[in-house]
Amino acid sequence: MKTNILIMIAAAAMLAGCDNKPDPVVDDNGTTDPTPVAAAPVMPDSLKHDGWRYFGLGLTDDLFYDYTQLEGTDPEEGSMASVLQSATGDTATYEIRRAGAMKALGTEVHEVRKDGIYVISMLGADLEQPVLVMPATPEAGYEWTSDLTLPQPGSVLSFTNMKTKVEGEETVSTALGELEALKFTASGDVSRTFDSGSVESSVVEQTYWVVKDVGLVRMSMVSTDSTGKSLTVSMEINRIESVDAANSEVGAA
Repeated sequence: MKTNILIMIAAAAMLAGCDNKPDPVVDDNGTTDPTPVAAAPVMPDSLKHDGWRYFGLGLTDDLFYDYTQLEGTDPEEGSMASVLQSATGDTATYEIRRAGAMKALGTEVHEVRKDGIYVISMLGADLEQPVLVMPATPEAGYEWTSDLTLPQPGSVLSFTNMKTKVEGEETVSTALGELEALKFTASGDVSRTFDSGSVESSVVEQTYWVVKDVGLVRMSMVSTDSTGKSLTVSMEINRIESVDAANSEVGAA
Protein backbone atom coordinates (compact mmCIF):
# COMPACT_ATOMS: atom_id res chain seq x y z
CA MET A 1 0.00 0.00 0.00
CA LYS A 2 2.90 2.41 0.71
CA THR A 3 4.18 1.97 -2.85
CA ASN A 4 0.80 2.93 -4.26
CA ILE A 5 0.68 6.05 -2.05
CA LEU A 6 4.15 7.14 -3.21
CA ILE A 7 3.10 6.73 -6.85
CA MET A 8 -0.01 8.86 -6.24
CA ILE A 9 2.08 11.61 -4.56
CA ALA A 10 4.56 11.61 -7.45
CA ALA A 11 1.75 11.83 -10.00
CA ALA A 12 0.11 14.70 -8.11
CA ALA A 13 3.44 16.57 -8.04
CA MET A 14 3.88 16.10 -11.80
CA LEU A 15 0.38 17.38 -12.50
CA ALA A 16 0.95 20.39 -10.25
CA GLY A 17 4.04 21.30 -12.27
CA CYS A 18 2.35 21.12 -15.67
CA ASP A 19 1.90 24.30 -17.68
CA ASN A 20 -1.35 23.03 -19.14
CA LYS A 21 -4.20 24.73 -17.34
CA PRO A 22 -7.94 24.40 -18.05
CA ASP A 23 -9.50 27.11 -20.16
CA PRO A 24 -11.23 29.68 -17.95
CA VAL A 25 -15.00 29.46 -17.67
CA VAL A 26 -16.93 32.72 -17.99
CA ASP A 27 -20.40 32.82 -16.48
CA ASP A 28 -23.35 34.93 -17.61
CA ASN A 29 -22.17 37.85 -15.47
CA GLY A 30 -18.76 37.92 -17.11
CA THR A 31 -16.99 36.51 -14.05
CA THR A 32 -14.02 34.29 -14.84
CA ASP A 33 -13.74 31.00 -12.91
CA PRO A 34 -10.72 28.84 -13.86
CA THR A 35 -11.82 25.93 -11.66
CA PRO A 36 -15.30 24.70 -12.59
CA VAL A 37 -16.79 22.38 -9.97
CA ALA A 38 -19.04 19.47 -10.85
CA ALA A 39 -22.44 19.46 -9.19
CA ALA A 40 -22.64 17.22 -6.14
CA PRO A 41 -24.81 14.11 -6.57
CA VAL A 42 -28.27 14.19 -5.02
CA MET A 43 -29.84 11.11 -3.42
CA PRO A 44 -33.23 10.36 -5.05
CA ASP A 45 -36.15 10.22 -2.62
CA SER A 46 -37.28 6.98 -4.27
CA LEU A 47 -34.18 5.21 -2.86
CA LYS A 48 -34.49 6.53 0.69
CA HIS A 49 -36.14 3.35 1.97
CA ASP A 50 -35.93 1.99 5.54
CA GLY A 51 -32.82 -0.03 4.65
CA TRP A 52 -31.06 3.18 3.57
CA ARG A 53 -32.08 4.86 6.82
CA TYR A 54 -31.01 1.96 9.06
CA PHE A 55 -27.67 1.81 7.23
CA GLY A 56 -27.17 5.45 8.17
CA LEU A 57 -26.26 6.54 4.66
CA GLY A 58 -28.11 9.83 5.00
CA LEU A 59 -25.85 10.88 7.88
CA THR A 60 -23.05 13.21 6.78
CA ASP A 61 -21.26 13.12 10.15
CA ASP A 62 -18.49 10.73 11.21
CA LEU A 63 -19.31 7.90 13.61
CA PHE A 64 -16.67 7.12 16.24
CA TYR A 65 -16.39 3.70 17.88
CA ASP A 66 -14.60 1.87 20.66
CA TYR A 67 -13.05 -0.94 18.62
CA THR A 68 -11.71 -4.06 20.36
CA GLN A 69 -9.73 -6.43 18.13
CA LEU A 70 -8.89 -8.98 20.82
CA GLU A 71 -11.13 -9.93 23.74
CA GLY A 72 -9.59 -8.80 27.01
CA THR A 73 -7.61 -5.93 25.48
CA ASP A 74 -8.36 -2.23 25.79
CA PRO A 75 -10.49 -0.79 22.99
CA GLU A 76 -9.01 1.64 20.49
CA GLU A 77 -10.89 4.38 18.72
CA GLY A 78 -11.81 4.19 15.07
CA SER A 79 -14.22 6.08 12.86
CA MET A 80 -16.43 5.52 9.85
CA ALA A 81 -18.13 7.86 7.38
CA SER A 82 -20.39 7.45 4.35
CA VAL A 83 -19.93 9.60 1.24
CA LEU A 84 -22.38 9.70 -1.68
CA GLN A 85 -20.39 9.16 -4.88
CA SER A 86 -23.06 9.01 -7.57
CA ALA A 87 -26.82 8.77 -7.98
CA THR A 88 -29.38 8.11 -10.70
CA GLY A 89 -33.07 7.36 -10.57
CA ASP A 90 -32.48 3.65 -9.97
CA THR A 91 -29.19 3.39 -8.04
CA ALA A 92 -26.87 5.36 -5.78
CA THR A 93 -23.30 4.57 -4.83
CA TYR A 94 -21.73 5.30 -1.44
CA GLU A 95 -18.15 4.93 -0.28
CA ILE A 96 -17.69 3.80 3.32
CA ARG A 97 -14.42 5.22 4.66
CA ARG A 98 -12.72 4.15 7.90
CA ALA A 99 -9.94 5.74 9.93
CA GLY A 100 -8.05 5.33 13.20
CA ALA A 101 -8.04 1.80 14.65
CA MET A 102 -10.57 0.74 11.99
CA LYS A 103 -8.48 1.84 9.01
CA ALA A 104 -7.23 -1.72 8.44
CA LEU A 105 -10.83 -2.78 7.74
CA GLY A 106 -10.52 -0.85 4.51
CA THR A 107 -12.90 1.12 2.32
CA GLU A 108 -16.10 -0.37 0.95
CA VAL A 109 -18.40 0.68 -1.88
CA HIS A 110 -22.13 0.09 -1.48
CA GLU A 111 -24.86 0.41 -4.06
CA VAL A 112 -28.37 1.40 -3.03
CA ARG A 113 -31.09 -0.15 -5.14
CA LYS A 114 -34.85 -0.14 -4.77
CA ASP A 115 -34.79 -3.61 -3.18
CA GLY A 116 -31.92 -2.96 -0.76
CA ILE A 117 -28.24 -2.16 -0.28
CA TYR A 118 -25.46 -4.23 -1.86
CA VAL A 119 -21.71 -4.23 -1.26
CA ILE A 120 -19.85 -4.17 -4.59
CA SER A 121 -16.25 -3.56 -3.50
CA MET A 122 -14.20 -4.12 -0.33
CA LEU A 123 -10.58 -4.41 0.78
CA GLY A 124 -9.48 -2.85 -2.47
CA ALA A 125 -11.14 -5.41 -4.76
CA ASP A 126 -14.40 -5.58 -6.69
CA LEU A 127 -16.66 -8.49 -5.82
CA GLU A 128 -17.52 -11.04 -8.48
CA GLN A 129 -21.16 -10.16 -7.90
CA PRO A 130 -22.98 -7.68 -5.61
CA VAL A 131 -23.94 -9.04 -2.18
CA LEU A 132 -27.05 -7.94 -0.28
CA VAL A 133 -26.21 -6.41 3.10
CA MET A 134 -29.51 -4.69 3.95
CA PRO A 135 -32.99 -5.24 2.50
CA ALA A 136 -35.10 -2.22 1.62
CA THR A 137 -37.65 -3.27 4.24
CA PRO A 138 -35.82 -5.00 7.12
CA GLU A 139 -38.76 -6.59 8.92
CA ALA A 140 -38.37 -8.94 11.90
CA GLY A 141 -37.98 -12.54 10.78
CA TYR A 142 -36.60 -11.71 7.33
CA GLU A 143 -33.64 -13.93 6.37
CA TRP A 144 -31.28 -14.18 3.42
CA THR A 145 -28.24 -16.24 2.44
CA SER A 146 -25.26 -15.00 0.47
CA ASP A 147 -21.86 -16.10 -0.82
CA LEU A 148 -18.90 -13.83 -1.42
CA THR A 149 -15.55 -14.36 -3.16
CA LEU A 150 -12.85 -11.75 -2.74
CA PRO A 151 -9.47 -11.98 -4.55
CA GLN A 152 -6.52 -10.85 -2.44
CA PRO A 153 -2.76 -10.75 -3.14
CA GLY A 154 -1.55 -14.34 -2.86
CA SER A 155 -4.92 -15.78 -1.86
CA VAL A 156 -8.68 -15.83 -2.32
CA LEU A 157 -11.03 -15.09 0.57
CA SER A 158 -14.41 -16.85 0.43
CA PHE A 159 -17.52 -16.43 2.56
CA THR A 160 -20.01 -19.25 1.99
CA ASN A 161 -23.51 -19.96 3.26
CA MET A 162 -23.63 -16.63 5.12
CA LYS A 163 -27.06 -16.51 6.71
CA THR A 164 -28.36 -13.18 8.01
CA LYS A 165 -31.58 -12.65 9.96
CA VAL A 166 -33.46 -9.59 11.17
CA GLU A 167 -34.22 -10.48 14.80
CA GLY A 168 -36.37 -7.44 15.58
CA GLU A 169 -36.35 -4.23 17.58
CA GLU A 170 -34.36 -3.98 20.80
CA THR A 171 -33.27 -1.19 23.15
CA VAL A 172 -29.50 -0.92 23.54
CA SER A 173 -27.48 1.13 26.01
CA THR A 174 -24.64 3.12 24.45
CA ALA A 175 -22.54 6.20 25.14
CA LEU A 176 -25.22 8.06 23.19
CA GLY A 177 -27.90 6.86 25.62
CA GLU A 178 -30.73 4.35 25.29
CA LEU A 179 -31.37 3.74 21.59
CA GLU A 180 -34.15 1.89 19.80
CA ALA A 181 -32.26 -0.41 17.44
CA LEU A 182 -32.85 -3.20 14.98
CA LYS A 183 -30.96 -6.38 15.87
CA PHE A 184 -29.38 -8.69 13.28
CA THR A 185 -27.60 -12.03 13.58
CA ALA A 186 -25.36 -13.60 10.94
CA SER A 187 -23.26 -16.76 10.62
CA GLY A 188 -21.35 -18.65 7.98
CA ASP A 189 -18.10 -20.24 6.84
CA VAL A 190 -14.99 -18.29 5.91
CA SER A 191 -11.99 -19.74 4.10
CA ARG A 192 -8.77 -18.34 2.71
CA THR A 193 -7.13 -20.33 -0.08
CA PHE A 194 -3.51 -19.43 -0.72
CA ASP A 195 -1.71 -19.69 -4.05
CA SER A 196 0.42 -22.44 -2.47
CA GLY A 197 -2.71 -24.58 -2.10
CA SER A 198 -3.01 -24.34 1.69
CA VAL A 199 -6.37 -23.38 3.17
CA GLU A 200 -7.36 -21.66 6.40
CA SER A 201 -10.99 -21.98 7.47
CA SER A 202 -13.21 -20.71 10.28
CA VAL A 203 -16.82 -20.33 11.33
CA VAL A 204 -18.06 -16.80 11.98
CA GLU A 205 -20.98 -15.73 14.18
CA GLN A 206 -22.00 -12.08 14.39
CA THR A 207 -24.59 -9.97 16.18
CA TYR A 208 -25.08 -6.30 15.42
CA TRP A 209 -27.49 -3.45 16.06
CA VAL A 210 -28.37 -0.56 13.77
CA VAL A 211 -30.34 2.59 14.51
CA LYS A 212 -32.46 4.43 11.96
CA ASP A 213 -30.72 7.54 10.55
CA VAL A 214 -27.52 6.65 12.45
CA GLY A 215 -26.35 3.22 11.31
CA LEU A 216 -24.26 0.68 13.19
CA VAL A 217 -24.10 1.29 16.96
CA ARG A 218 -22.86 -2.06 18.29
CA MET A 219 -21.33 -5.25 16.89
CA SER A 220 -19.84 -8.45 18.27
CA MET A 221 -18.22 -11.14 16.12
CA VAL A 222 -16.71 -14.50 17.11
CA SER A 223 -14.51 -16.38 14.65
CA THR A 224 -13.59 -20.00 15.46
CA ASP A 225 -10.93 -21.77 13.40
CA SER A 226 -10.60 -25.48 12.62
CA THR A 227 -8.55 -26.07 15.80
CA GLY A 228 -11.27 -24.60 18.01
CA LYS A 229 -9.40 -21.36 18.72
CA SER A 230 -11.72 -18.35 18.91
CA LEU A 231 -11.20 -14.68 18.19
CA THR A 232 -13.69 -12.04 19.34
CA VAL A 233 -14.00 -8.58 17.79
CA SER A 234 -16.39 -5.89 19.02
CA MET A 235 -17.42 -2.32 18.23
CA GLU A 236 -19.60 0.18 20.06
CA ILE A 237 -20.39 3.75 19.09
CA ASN A 238 -19.13 6.44 21.45
CA ARG A 239 -19.91 9.70 19.64
CA ILE A 240 -20.97 11.40 16.42
CA GLU A 241 -19.09 14.42 15.08
CA SER A 242 -19.29 16.71 12.09
CA VAL A 243 -17.14 15.67 9.15
CA ASP A 244 -14.79 18.66 9.41
CA ALA A 245 -14.21 18.25 13.14
CA ALA A 246 -13.75 14.48 12.86
CA ASN A 247 -11.28 14.76 9.99
CA SER A 248 -9.24 17.30 11.92
CA GLU A 249 -9.10 15.03 14.94
CA VAL A 250 -8.17 11.93 12.96
CA GLY A 251 -5.47 13.84 11.09
CA ALA A 252 -3.97 15.04 14.37
CA ALA A 253 -3.98 11.53 15.91
